[in-house]
Amino acid sequence: MSKTQWSSNVLFVALILPVAKPTTRTRSPCAMNSGGRATLRERDAQLAQAREDLVRIRDEVAVRVRAALNKVERTRQMVAVSQELLATRQEARRVSAQQLKQGTYLRSQADATAAQEFEAQTFLLQSQLEYAQAQDELTAAIGAP
Repeated sequence: MSKTQWSSNVLFVALILPVAKPTTRTRSPCAMNSGGRATLRERDAQLAQAREDLVRIRDEVAVRVRAALNKVERTRQMVAVSQELLATRQEARRVSAQQLKQGTYLRSQADATAAQEFEAQTFLLQSQLEYAQAQDELTAAIGAP
């Protein structure tokens, strides 16, 4: 298992698991000597630090997931707009070809309309690529394989 996959899985698990509440411990008389108390204080400090780290990491992951979700939605909308633009450009090209046949349109105008259609196709492909990348970012942000 790669380090990236491991850390993603840890983050995902950290998001699902509730933060543990401090529990009261019963200490045995053996642990009450000065060395035992120092060890307990050290472990309690480590536990408190681990809880703080967990809260911080959860917050960071939540921010990354929200940002990725926003990007997915934004790029999804761009794909829809691109599809509408392409449909409009295709219709314009169809009309220009018809008018060219009738002699009411110049060849240069028809070529310009065709170029606009190709630009719209390029825009749609770019939008689809960005949408796929946004989905990949979301997948990475939630730690899914």
